[in-house]
Amino acid sequence: MSRDDYKGVIDAVKDYLDNAKDNDAPVYSSHIPGSDWSGTPYLPIYEACNDWDHARRLFGLLAWEAVIEHEDDWVFINEEKSNDTPGGKIYFLKK
Repeated sequence: MSRDDYKGVIDAVKDYLDNAKDNDAPVYSSHIPGSDWSGTPYLPIYEACNDWDHARRLFGLLAWEAVIEHEDDWVFINEEKSNDTPGGKIYFLKK
């Protein structure tokens, strides 16, 4: 994955956080990229990993980095993994 692709992922997650902040909504890390990464800044993650499970895990790490770098303070809880959800983090804007 190139540096530009890496920066694109971080910036896209930060934009997602900004939108969630404006709507006072929690952020489910597993919902950010969605199930189809085609045509999104997240596709290079899959292309670099060439494995869906590894790509999801790497996305989670990059999303966490974006949260840490974000200008606002966010807190998280772990999302329970089930047949319907892949698990991940649920981020909330710290008040």
